[in-house]
Amino acid sequence: MVAEVYAGSQNINLKLVSEGHAVVYTQFLSSCPDTDDALLAAEAQAQQQRLNFWNQPNPVMPWDYRRSNREG
Repeated sequence: MVAEVYAGSQNINLKLVSEGHAVVYTQFLSSCPDTDDALLAAEAQAQQQRLNFWNQPNPVMPWDYRRSNREG
């Protein structure tokens, strides 16, 4: 299940992505037409600033990690 999560008026998804604690699943962006551009921009900025997840030398995307664990 994919959802946009809010605490009051604050978009928690956007907060997590902008801080580098989450990545954007682009295959689900069509479900978020009001925030898709903001999410992508926040991810690009977090990646550029090497925040949290993006601070790793070779970050493994969550979907790749799960796929590799299912196969092996």
